[in-house]
Amino acid sequence: MNSYELTALTDPETPLRLRAIPQKVGMYLDCDEGRLSFYSVEDHWHIHTFNGGVTGKLYPLFEPGVDGEELEILQPGDEINQSDQHKETC
Repeated sequence: MNSYELTALTDPETPLRLRAIPQKVGMYLDCDEGRLSFYSVEDHWHIHTFNGGVTGKLYPLFEPGVDGEELEILQPGDEINQSDQHKETC
């Protein structure tokens, strides 16, 4: 079985060994419990949860994509037809 490694930017860093690199990543923020969780949307598996109190503003930081791959940020329920998107950008 292949395994892929990403890193959670904790202190110290936490290696994340995954079955595959997720194509869509979901996030769930539980302010009352002070948790931010990431999961694979397609496969419904947990990637990582950051625990700790949220005492101020949160600022999202995302890698903009690598090797010509673009990052898309979607709201729940948004569906993008890749072939339609390709037609619009060409």
